[in-house]
Amino acid sequence: MAGQRQNTLGSFSAAVRSGARWVEADVRRTGDDTLVVAHDPTYPDGTALTDLSGTQTDQRGTLRLRTLLDELPPVVG
Repeated sequence: MAGQRQNTLGSFSAAVRSGARWVEADVRRTGDDTLVVAHDPTYPDGTALTDLSGTQTDQRGTLRLRTLLDELPPVVG
């Protein structure tokens, strides 16, 4: 959505508010098997998601898949 950083809870929420009934999320696995929403396998600084824990990706502001699924309305696929 315009004005929203991609792959954030805000971007998915904005899509739902504008009428989206389906959303697409790129899902990646961290080094400790936490599922996160991220388009690229690395951060801009070159750090690989697989080299970090879920807690470390949280600290970088990466959205966990579980959080997204918990927050999406049940009518959104």
